[in-house]
Amino acid sequence: MIESLVERAWGCFFEPSDHKLVEKLKMPSREEEISRREQKQTEERSKKRQNFEWRRRSESEGSECARSRAMGPEAIDEAFRQMLAELDLNEEKQRELTAQSREWKWKMLVAQREKRTKTGHSDELRECENVLRQLNALNGRFPDAYELPLAVQRVEALAATLRTESFSFLQHFLRSNGLFPLVSLLNQCHCHGPSAEFLALPLLASIRALLNSTIGRQFVQQSAETFQSIAWALQFQSARCKVLSLEILSGLCVVADFGHRSVLRALTEAKTLLGERTRFQRLVDDLHREHGNSPKETNRVRVAIMSLVNALLKSGPTEHSLEFRLHLRHEFLMLGILQVVEQLRSASPEGDGSSLGDHLDLFEMMRQEDEQEMRSLSDSGSTSPIDFESPSGMAEVLTQRLDNTLALPHLISLFQHLLMVPSDEKHLPLWRLFDLVLQQLTLQSAMGGLASVGADPQFGQFPIRLDMDELLMRLKTQEDCEQLEGKLRETEQELEMERRRVVELENRLSDLQDGVSVASFSRVSEHSVSSSSPSDPCHSPPPFGPRSSALPPIRPPTNLAPPPPPPSALQLRSFGAFPSSSSLLCSSLSTTKKVPKPKFTLKTLNWKQIPTDKIKGTIWENIEEERLYKQIDMEEICEHFMAGRGAGDESAADGMGTMQRSRPLLRQLEQISVLEPRRAQNCTIMLSRLKLSHREIRQTVMSMDERAKLPKDMIEQMLKFVPSKAELQLIHDTLSHQGKSPSALALADRFLYEIGQIPRYEQRLKCLHTIRSFGDCLGVLRPTLNVVTRSSVQLNGSKRLRQFFALILAVGNLLNYGKRAGSAFGFSVFSLDEIPTVRSSSRPERNLMHFLVELAEQKFPELLRLKRELGAVSEAAKVNRVELEAELHQLDCSIRQLAEELNVHERMADKNSSNRSKKTEKSPTDEQTKEKQGQNGDRFVPVVRAFMETAKREMDELRGEHREMAQKFSECVRFFAASDPKKGVPSPDAFFGTFARCLNVFAECYGTIWAEREELERTKRQTLARTLNSRKGTAKHRRKERMLRSDRDFESLVNMLQSGELFSDHLGRLRTSVRAANGKKRKATAAGETPTNGAFSATVQSVMANG
Repeated sequence: MIESLVERAWGCFFEPSDHKLVEKLKMPSREEEISRREQKQTEERSKKRQNFEWRRRSESEGSECARSRAMGPEAIDEAFRQMLAELDLNEEKQRELTAQSREWKWKMLVAQREKRTKTGHSDELRECENVLRQLNALNGRFPDAYELPLAVQRVEALAATLRTESFSFLQHFLRSNGLFPLVSLLNQCHCHGPSAEFLALPLLASIRALLNSTIGRQFVQQSAETFQSIAWALQFQSARCKVLSLEILSGLCVVADFGHRSVLRALTEAKTLLGERTRFQRLVDDLHREHGNSPKETNRVRVAIMSLVNALLKSGPTEHSLEFRLHLRHEFLMLGILQVVEQLRSASPEGDGSSLGDHLDLFEMMRQEDEQEMRSLSDSGSTSPIDFESPSGMAEVLTQRLDNTLALPHLISLFQHLLMVPSDEKHLPLWRLFDLVLQQLTLQSAMGGLASVGADPQFGQFPIRLDMDELLMRLKTQEDCEQLEGKLRETEQELEMERRRVVELENRLSDLQDGVSVASFSRVSEHSVSSSSPSDPCHSPPPFGPRSSALPPIRPPTNLAPPPPPPSALQLRSFGAFPSSSSLLCSSLSTTKKVPKPKFTLKTLNWKQIPTDKIKGTIWENIEEERLYKQIDMEEICEHFMAGRGAGDESAADGMGTMQRSRPLLRQLEQISVLEPRRAQNCTIMLSRLKLSHREIRQTVMSMDERAKLPKDMIEQMLKFVPSKAELQLIHDTLSHQGKSPSALALADRFLYEIGQIPRYEQRLKCLHTIRSFGDCLGVLRPTLNVVTRSSVQLNGSKRLRQFFALILAVGNLLNYGKRAGSAFGFSVFSLDEIPTVRSSSRPERNLMHFLVELAEQKFPELLRLKRELGAVSEAAKVNRVELEAELHQLDCSIRQLAEELNVHERMADKNSSNRSKKTEKSPTDEQTKEKQGQNGDRFVPVVRAFMETAKREMDELRGEHREMAQKFSECVRFFAASDPKKGVPSPDAFFGTFARCLNVFAECYGTIWAEREELERTKRQTLARTLNSRKGTAKHRRKERMLRSDRDFESLVNMLQSGELFSDHLGRLRTSVRAANGKKRKATAAGETPTNGAFSATVQSVMANG
């Protein structure tokens, strides 16, 4: 008590924080004194131990230094090399460490020995055996719920050991079959409930730790069960297990030696274990659903899934094969990954800069780039893009690509046979078989040989392996036989001609030997020369014997141009009645074209020249093609079209068959029927489709179908069943003879009986059909007239077309130099079809149009947009003048007949009204009442009168449009000098069809040239890629090789995949291309232009070429 009072008193003078002073003033107790002594003794013992350790370390360092001096430089280098081999470093790091000094190497050796001694790893083999014993014990007996936590701790310790131990430890572990229990335990985790997932996580971490070493990757590569177990681990519900499995698979995909193919095989084989209908289904499902207890875990799983998807599409065979990349991506698209990606973007728009956003951008942009490249390879001149998700769009593109080719009949046959396959669930495997066979064949054609089977393990499970080369060789045998037979026939014809020539020469020789005079011989010679072919360049010279006294006749050279024709009467009148000699000389000089002379005789373009007197007022009057000769490469045109070399065209014809179907007969009813059975049956079928009663049909016809109950096609069918007088008389006689009512008649007979009561039924029905079909006829005729008018205006005002014609005229005059068709001032538009027939001498698969396309692309690039400018020409080429005028005449006749029938009904209505006025005093009977009610339901006159008012106005407008069309078309024909004095103005289909075919051939040739260039560029890229891969001459390949072959870089590889850093260069290039395309689109929109698909295609193609 006294002590507590003293403490309180002292507390009033000192602050509470001064505890030391308080402690000094306090009296220490006995226990406190004892504890102080023990603490002091402990501190003294620790100081002694530290001094001892310091002295021992100094002694050891001295001994080590002495040992280093005793070992020598060669022994230190050898020990250091062993240490580097133990650490399993890559070659670059080994070279970097080997370049250090020997003192530094010795310090490294000492530090490594101390570290191993400190951690207790002096006996690695014994420790490895202990780890293997524990792991095999777990594999032999799976731990229960009580033993599971201890097993998890042991496997976690194993994972840490595999990450930190030396190369010798890992080598002994793997050679002792240590990978097998890890895989076996991982597979057993699927059978022991959700709690076993706690053990699966360190097992996956152990496998991932093994992949950090080169020997670990070698053993994993040789074990297909390991890949399959990792893929099977995707079935675990734990988000961490999913992420770890996905990271391992995505990291292995990038490993160039074995990764992509093994991962793809594992995902394919694990399809049954994962319960998938098709592979990759679990990946897309996991990308869509939530995982774990927090959004962070869900985001990690999604990032890991997208990294695996992008790794599958950007490594291995997919890195260099567009077709294989499209093949794999199509499987993801069929599973609905695009919808999932759109949902993820809409759910988190603020995450564009995250790793998930980068992976989604990379997937979408690679898809757009590949589809654009595929469009450029498949384009046939059309500006519309290919919709790869539309079956009809792809079928249309295929039809356009194969049009006018020998493959089109095979495509039609393929479609026909596919239509025969039922679409029920029973035949679903057959569609799957078609898909697999076609996939295998297309990938073999794109990747070459059986490489597709090795690239995609899915084909390895397919029981039928198709060798495309062998199949093509078998299919080509018949074609080769046909070609050989054709060559044999040609050879036989040539042999027969040579035999005839030999016989002729023998006859000449015998005549000379018999002493025939020279005159008679010359006549025979002239006769034989004149009868020979003028195109034969090797005429046989007339033989002269020793007894001949006359010289051989002098023949003029064949390569000189013929003299100019004399001036015509029109030219003489244009120069006056009596022109002078100077004027005649000037006129003859003005008709000669200044065409440069080629070095060689070129092939002939068989065009039809327009006479000089018809040039005035046409397109050829102001065309000056002489300026274009300077821009045409004479050597190139001589190389392509030198006479004497040519190529034959191939032709093939395939027949098409038709299928006949039989129609089932309807059972006959037991009713009164007097009609012919076939007519009654067809009438009954028509009534079943009409679905109206006899009374409703009568009312509808009488009211002129104001409510539109009768379709137009049904009115056409009803016109086929108008009853004749004989049929009506037979029906009335049968009913009166049997004494039955009309209800006893069969359905068809009753219909004819009822409509026979309608006055002027046939004329009324024809008028109704005219009213119904009038709008449709206008809808067909007006666009037809407008398209012809628009096409005529486009052709007359097209500057590009004039330039294109000038280019053709210049090239044609070069080809026809010194020939009959040379020095032309213009050519007939129908000669455009002759351009593709002029084959190239150097490349038989090319023709003159290919040369014009390349020349236009180099010198006149605006001509490439000629087809887009003349877009209405292709539609105008379908218009036939005879059919058009026949339809106009038919429509006009129908309107006149309708007006005549209206007059008839108006007279009938006036007559009936006068008869009713005479009978007003009499009381009406029942029959008169019914007749009056029927007449009141007749709406023919008001309906037709209202229609005629509108129809007359529409017909006047249609006739005006027809006159305008005829005028514009005649002007266009005269402008192109296409009219024939004998045949007159050609039909629009013949005139515009020539332009349409020329433009289509122009577009096809342009597409062919682009396809050849793309193929050449792809070959160059592949060659360059193989060269770079073999030499490893770029920094990117060195960095990738260093990353893949390093000892601890598998972790960094996985991290780079998850963050998107591995694809950062490619993603940056794609984003730059998208920004450039969007910028051009905004500029075009600001300038008032609508960006087209063709502009976007050109932008993407240029970016791809620069990238």
